[in-house]
Amino acid sequence: MPEGHSVHRIAREFRRHFVGHTVAVSSPQGRFAAGALFVDGQRMIAANAVGKQMFLEFENGLSLRIHLGIYGAWDFAGETKSIGAPRVRRRRLAEAEFERTESEPELFPPEPVGQVRVRLLTDSAVADLRGPTACEVATADEVAAVLA
Repeated sequence: MPEGHSVHRIAREFRRHFVGHTVAVSSPQGRFAAGALFVDGQRMIAANAVGKQMFLEFENGLSLRIHLGIYGAWDFAGETKSIGAPRVRRRRLAEAEFERTESEPELFPPEPVGQVRVRLLTDSAVADLRGPTACEVATADEVAAVLA
C-alpha cells in the first residue's frame, strides 16, 4: 500500500515535469473519460500532497484529486519508475526496457499498458495512473471540504 511519503514523491515528480505545462488528459480504459474532459488541454499550475491524497490543480480552477488506496500507482514514462503499489508486470516492463537494444527506436509517447485510468501527457512527459481508490475532478470548494 502506498504511504504518504510515496504520494509526496509523486507530487514532486508532477511539479518537476508537469506544472507550468499544458497537459493532455485522457482515460485509455474509459472509466474516467467524462472527468478527463474537464481538465484536458489545461495548464497544470500546482501539484500538492496532503497525507495520502494528491491534488493536481489546473488553470481553470479545477483539480484532479487522487487517492491511491491499496492498489493505485503512477508510472512515469521515459524512466523505469513506478511509484505506488508494486506490480509484477511493471517490474517485467522495466526489465524489458533495460534489455532493449540500441537499434530499436524509442517511441513517445509509449502506448498505455494495462488498465490505465488516467494518462497525463505533455510534450516531454507522460504519467499513467492505474488502480486508484479515488480519481475525480474537484472544484476549489470540494478540495477544501476534503482537506477539512
